[in-house]
Amino acid sequence: MVTTASMGVLVRTMFIVLFCVMTAVNVYLFFFGDYVSCFDVHSRWYMLITADFTTYVVVIGAWVAYKESNWIIAAIIMVSMNFLGSNASIGYILVQFYKLSIEESLKDPLHFVLARRPKKCFTAIGIDIYIHVAIFSAWITYKESSWASAFFWTVLLVLFRGVTICAYILRELFYLSPHEPASLIIVKKTNKDLDPPLMAYPN
Repeated sequence: MVTTASMGVLVRTMFIVLFCVMTAVNVYLFFFGDYVSCFDVHSRWYMLITADFTTYVVVIGAWVAYKESNWIIAAIIMVSMNFLGSNASIGYILVQFYKLSIEESLKDPLHFVLARRPKKCFTAIGIDIYIHVAIFSAWITYKESSWASAFFWTVLLVLFRGVTICAYILRELFYLSPHEPASLIIVKKTNKDLDPPLMAYPN
């Protein structure tokens, strides 16, 4: 039974062979063949091949645009495919194979080659955001007098994050009397008198 890992090895090997063959054909045609005569724009076979080639480039270009998060890189690759043909297409696919980690190569290499790779920076930012969500959830739980209220605000915090934090802080500021400093929103309402350093000092 052929596994997904072995299938990935076979496909990668096939593309390596095809890349070498196509490179050799282009080099031979350029140096020893009549390369210019291949571009007879008035011949029917040229128009047919051009239409066929354009279809392939458009389809592969759409995949490259999906795969690449940077549209400048995607545009450069698609333009290069118009000039270099399958050398650029196969070269790009081989690069995607060599970007795979060992785990991805053993699990399902074809899936990870075809699918868009998640941005590592986005993953780090996402983790960072939800660490802050956990910090603010702990603060809100400490602040609120009931578990139901704390749970309600924590759910809103997970769903709307920064908007919830701003709304919660505005609510706490609204509850302060005019003579109380804004720093008192840090502690519980019942503990305002237990922490004198939070009070404003007279000049």
